[in-house]
Amino acid sequence: MKSIVAYPVGRSIYATGEEGLLLFGPYLGLPKGHYVATVYGATLKSEGLNDCWMDVSWNRGNNLVVRRAIYAATADAVGELGRVAFELQAYAEDVEVRVYVATGIAIRVDEIAIKESKESKDR
Repeated sequence: MKSIVAYPVGRSIYATGEEGLLLFGPYLGLPKGHYVATVYGATLKSEGLNDCWMDVSWNRGNNLVVRRAIYAATADAVGELGRVAFELQAYAEDVEVRVYVATGIAIRVDEIAIKESKESKDR
């Protein structure tokens, strides 16, 4: 995972307060199917996460699959910050999750998980 506006502390990354891509990657090859991407971490200020979003893309960001706002959260919210379900119509190369933050946002990201959804297994 890479970042433009964050700094690492242990296994987590913290926003610098600048606007931009907080986190992006991991550039996976995934087969056709249904998936769920989830961002885990914490908000560190009472303003929540207004104007922040996450998306899923493939082909190094050239093909956007879905974009959603990260949950507006209260101060010191810990756990799931955002989740998005998505479908790949065919094998996709370089699938990544991107997390964008607005100016002044105080957030820590601990993990991004991409998992096959149950919907895909039922088909």
